[in-house]
This record gives sequence, structure tokens and C-alpha cells, in this order.
Amino acid sequence: MVWFEIQSGPVKPSVLGDYLAGMVSPLAFIWFVIAYFQQGEELKRNTEALSTQREEMEHQAQLLQAQAGALQNAADALIEHTRPYVVANVVTDGISIYAILKNSGNRSALNVDIEFDPPLSKFGKDSTFDHQNVLEQSFMPPGREVRAMVTSTVYRLQAADEPSIYTTASISYEDEEGETYEEEYPIGLILSRNQIMQPKSVSRLLDDMADSLEDTNDEIEKLRKLVSDGRG
Repeated sequence: MVWFEIQSGPVKPSVLGDYLAGMVSPLAFIWFVIAYFQQGEELKRNTEALSTQREEMEHQAQLLQAQAGALQNAADALIEHTRPYVVANVVTDGISIYAILKNSGNRSALNVDIEFDPPLSKFGKDSTFDHQNVLEQSFMPPGREVRAMVTSTVYRLQAADEPSIYTTASISYEDEEGETYEEEYPIGLILSRNQIMQPKSVSRLLDDMADSLEDTNDEIEKLRKLVSDGRG
């Protein structure tokens, strides 16, 4: 304003405004360009930070997923460790065949039901043993074993080579919370003929007893002779 006053006298406000606008406009444009590039750089840094944050969140999500899987596996293992586990088997002592049911788990089993396919009754000749009724238990604490005789006449089983039993056991039961479990697996029993005890008649038993007594008497006579010779 002083320069205008010196050069040309009083200056109109419109002329002064045009002059100031002409001087400030390049500075404003330069500032706008600088701000634009600064904002772009800031957006770039923010984008990189968001990308890094996203990668960290994905890594944390993977860790949480792995941790959840490990916790689920631990929970499943704990359930398996604490659940009831009822198993069946077929055994023999050489004379009779027995069906065995046992709770090998760590909790009680309720309403135990078992089916054999084919039925064990087809392998025996005795109709008086109701093994199915004995095996079905309403309550089986941990470690409880139930044994039911299927047949007492193993020697009557007929087979081409060796007497054998092949069947599939289907077991269903519940735990104390009402959770239902079902097991199905094949079981078998091969009976070697040289292990089967054949029944003996009464006369044969008496003959064996007589032979045993005779052997005992011989041993007693030998001892008496040795004692007599020692005294002599």
C-alpha cells in the first residue's frame, strides 16, 4: 500500500485486492500441491499399517483356531477318559463257553443292551443257559464284569477242522447324564481240539483213581523199605 501510494497515489481497494490475489494464489497452489503429496504419503503409511495389522490379526486368528482345536482335543480326550466303555468277549476254559461283558471305563454304564449276530445260542447245545438275560444290565459300575455261560458242552461242537465261534457284538448303553454310546465289533474264539477237555465216564474216573492210589502205595512201600534198611 505504501509502494502504491508512492508510485501512483491512492489505490482503489479493488486494484489492491487483485494485486494481493495475484501474489497469494501461487503460494496457495504450491501449498495445495504439497498438502496433496503429504496426504498421499500419509495414506500410504496408513495403508501399510492397516495391512500389517491385518496380517497380525490373521496370525492371531490362526493361533486362536489352533488353540481352540487343542482345547477341543483335550476336551474329547477327557470325555473319552471319563466315559463308560463296555466291551464283550467270548472265552472258554476247555469245558464251557462263556460270554463276558465288562465296563472298562471310569464311569458307570446304564441300560446295557447287547446283541450277537449270529446269536451265541447256535454254537451251544444247552437250552437252559439264558446268557442274554444275564448280560443285559441296568447298572454297571466301573470295573464290573458279568460272565454268562453259553454252553457247557464244548466237546459237542462240530466243525471241519477246529470248533470256532465268529460273531459280531452290538452294545448300546448310557452314562449318568443320558449320553448314549454304541459299540459294534467282531469277536471270535478258536478252540484247539487238544485244549478241549473231553468228558470221562465214571468207570474211567474210578480206574484213574485206582491207578493213582496204586502209585501212592508203591511210593509208600519204597519209603518203608528205605527206613528199614537204614535201621538195619
